[in-house]
Amino acid sequence: MNLNRCLLNSIFAVLFLFLTGCSAALEKNIVIFIGDSLVAGWDVEYYFPYLDISNLGVYGAKVNEIKINAFPDDISKSTVVSLIGTNDIGTYNGNELPVNFCQDLRTTYEGKITNSGAGRFVVISVLPRSDANASKMNLQIIEVNTQLKEMTNDIPNAVFLDVYHYFTDKNGLLDDNYSADGVHLNSFGYDLLSAKLSAVL
Repeated sequence: MNLNRCLLNSIFAVLFLFLTGCSAALEKNIVIFIGDSLVAGWDVEYYFPYLDISNLGVYGAKVNEIKINAFPDDISKSTVVSLIGTNDIGTYNGNELPVNFCQDLRTTYEGKITNSGAGRFVVISVLPRSDANASKMNLQIIEVNTQLKEMTNDIPNAVFLDVYHYFTDKNGLLDDNYSADGVHLNSFGYDLLSAKLSAVL
């Protein structure tokens, strides 16, 4: 398994060098990862060794807790990658969400993006769950993802990376092959997530 992951990592690096055409381009590829525990637990330096990376993921974080003031002063040539929102939904544990929940979350997220100053902002869809009350929460996650996709369509420097369906099993839950606890990713989950992200970086 370690050999396979190393091989995958090498392929990512070679592909990136091929697409950029020259090593000088590496200096411009500053990528800042933000989000909750899914980002905090993501070994992005391992998966993207050819990029200048900062991982600002925070365990338990919600969308309104994204700290754009922690970004470098000049990030106009940088890319921000965000994966966040599962804790916002998880707070209600499958119960009915407040009436304006999705719109308010979208508005807050959009404000963070537009005020960040980032040259490019990649928004990764909220991932499915398979823990308690996951069936109800996944319906809510799908609605949130719909809002996030619409949001990025209205922001010129934003890109929506929809990976939700890649992580679901036949029952629409987070596939056990990618998670040990129904929320967080294991190494196979991060392998898949990194492969999907590499296509848009």
